[in-house]
Amino acid sequence: MAQAEEPGLNSTLAQAPASELTFVELMWLNEDGGGMEAAQDYFQKLSPILQRHDVNFNTSYLPVAVANGYLQAPDFIFSFTFGSQKGMQAFGPDPKLQDPDYAKLIPIRNRIFNFDDRLSFQVQPF
Repeated sequence: MAQAEEPGLNSTLAQAPASELTFVELMWLNEDGGGMEAAQDYFQKLSPILQRHDVNFNTSYLPVAVANGYLQAPDFIFSFTFGSQKGMQAFGPDPKLQDPDYAKLIPIRNRIFNFDDRLSFQVQPF
Protein backbone atom coordinates (compact mmCIF):
# COMPACT_ATOMS: atom_id res chain seq x y z
CA MET A 1 0.00 0.00 0.00
CA ALA A 2 1.45 3.36 -0.98
CA GLN A 3 1.71 6.20 1.52
CA ALA A 4 0.01 9.50 0.65
CA GLU A 5 2.21 12.41 -0.27
CA GLU A 6 3.01 14.51 2.79
CA PRO A 7 2.81 17.90 0.98
CA GLY A 8 -0.93 17.40 0.38
CA LEU A 9 -1.47 16.61 4.03
CA ASN A 10 0.63 19.55 5.16
CA SER A 11 -1.18 22.01 2.89
CA THR A 12 -4.54 20.78 4.18
CA LEU A 13 -3.40 21.15 7.78
CA ALA A 14 -2.11 24.64 7.09
CA GLN A 15 -5.67 25.60 6.05
CA ALA A 16 -7.27 23.94 9.08
CA PRO A 17 -8.63 26.19 11.83
CA ALA A 18 -6.26 26.84 14.72
CA SER A 19 -8.72 25.14 17.09
CA GLU A 20 -9.19 21.39 17.44
CA LEU A 21 -7.86 19.01 14.78
CA THR A 22 -9.40 15.53 14.72
CA PHE A 23 -7.88 12.50 13.01
CA VAL A 24 -8.76 8.87 12.40
CA GLU A 25 -5.87 6.43 11.93
CA LEU A 26 -5.81 2.84 10.75
CA MET A 27 -2.65 1.08 11.91
CA TRP A 28 -1.12 -2.34 11.42
CA LEU A 29 1.39 -4.08 13.68
CA ASN A 30 4.75 -5.20 12.33
CA GLU A 31 5.04 -8.99 12.38
CA ASP A 32 8.17 -8.92 14.52
CA GLY A 33 7.34 -5.83 16.62
CA GLY A 34 6.15 -7.48 19.81
CA GLY A 35 2.41 -7.66 19.08
CA MET A 36 -0.44 -6.31 21.17
CA GLU A 37 1.51 -6.43 24.42
CA ALA A 38 4.23 -4.15 22.99
CA ALA A 39 1.57 -1.82 21.55
CA GLN A 40 -0.19 -1.54 24.92
CA ASP A 41 3.14 -0.76 26.61
CA TYR A 42 3.85 1.92 23.99
CA PHE A 43 0.44 3.55 24.54
CA GLN A 44 1.00 3.60 28.31
CA LYS A 45 4.28 5.46 27.77
CA LEU A 46 2.67 7.78 25.22
CA SER A 47 -0.36 8.69 27.34
CA PRO A 48 1.25 11.29 29.66
CA ILE A 49 2.91 12.97 26.66
CA LEU A 50 -0.46 13.21 24.89
CA GLN A 51 -2.04 14.70 28.02
CA ARG A 52 0.75 17.27 28.31
CA HIS A 53 -0.08 18.53 24.80
CA ASP A 54 -3.89 18.47 25.09
CA VAL A 55 -4.39 15.45 22.82
CA ASN A 56 -7.47 13.36 23.50
CA PHE A 57 -8.12 9.82 22.31
CA ASN A 58 -11.79 9.91 21.39
CA THR A 59 -12.25 6.25 20.53
CA SER A 60 -10.17 3.16 19.88
CA TYR A 61 -11.26 0.03 18.09
CA LEU A 62 -9.87 -3.44 17.51
CA PRO A 63 -11.37 -4.53 14.18
CA VAL A 64 -12.78 -8.06 14.16
CA ALA A 65 -13.57 -8.50 10.45
CA VAL A 66 -13.64 -6.74 7.09
CA ALA A 67 -17.32 -6.33 6.26
CA ASN A 68 -16.75 -4.92 2.78
CA GLY A 69 -13.86 -3.96 0.51
CA TYR A 70 -10.40 -5.22 -0.26
CA LEU A 71 -8.38 -3.67 2.54
CA GLN A 72 -6.84 -6.00 5.09
CA ALA A 73 -8.34 -5.22 8.50
CA PRO A 74 -6.00 -2.99 10.52
CA ASP A 75 -4.93 -4.03 13.99
CA PHE A 76 -6.11 -0.70 15.46
CA ILE A 77 -8.43 2.15 14.52
CA PHE A 78 -8.09 5.36 16.53
CA SER A 79 -9.83 8.68 16.65
CA PHE A 80 -7.99 11.46 18.44
CA THR A 81 -8.12 15.24 18.69
CA PHE A 82 -5.31 17.74 19.02
CA GLY A 83 -6.39 20.75 21.07
CA SER A 84 -4.21 23.06 18.97
CA GLN A 85 -1.83 23.29 16.04
CA LYS A 86 1.04 23.66 18.54
CA GLY A 87 0.03 20.42 20.26
CA MET A 88 0.01 18.63 16.93
CA GLN A 89 3.51 19.92 16.13
CA ALA A 90 4.82 18.23 19.28
CA PHE A 91 4.18 14.92 17.47
CA GLY A 92 5.25 16.04 13.99
CA PRO A 93 8.45 15.49 12.03
CA ASP A 94 10.21 18.79 12.87
CA PRO A 95 12.76 18.00 15.63
CA LYS A 96 12.81 21.67 16.73
CA LEU A 97 9.09 21.53 17.57
CA GLN A 98 8.82 17.87 18.57
CA ASP A 99 8.37 16.86 22.19
CA PRO A 100 11.71 15.31 23.30
CA ASP A 101 9.95 12.54 25.24
CA TYR A 102 7.94 11.64 22.15
CA ALA A 103 11.12 11.63 20.06
CA LYS A 104 12.53 8.94 22.37
CA LEU A 105 9.45 6.77 21.68
CA ILE A 106 9.67 7.00 17.87
CA PRO A 107 12.08 4.04 17.46
CA ILE A 108 9.80 1.95 19.69
CA ARG A 109 6.74 3.06 17.71
CA ASN A 110 8.42 2.20 14.41
CA ARG A 111 9.42 -1.24 15.67
CA ILE A 112 5.85 -2.03 16.74
CA PHE A 113 3.77 -0.40 13.98
CA ASN A 114 4.01 -0.53 10.20
CA PHE A 115 4.07 3.22 9.53
CA ASP A 116 4.57 2.70 5.79
CA ASP A 117 1.03 1.31 5.50
CA ARG A 118 -0.85 3.34 8.12
CA LEU A 119 -3.74 5.44 6.93
CA SER A 120 -4.42 8.78 8.57
CA PHE A 121 -7.39 11.04 7.85
CA GLN A 122 -8.15 14.49 9.16
CA VAL A 123 -11.91 14.52 9.79
CA GLN A 124 -14.64 16.90 10.86
CA PRO A 125 -18.28 16.38 11.89
CA PHE A 126 -20.95 16.85 9.26
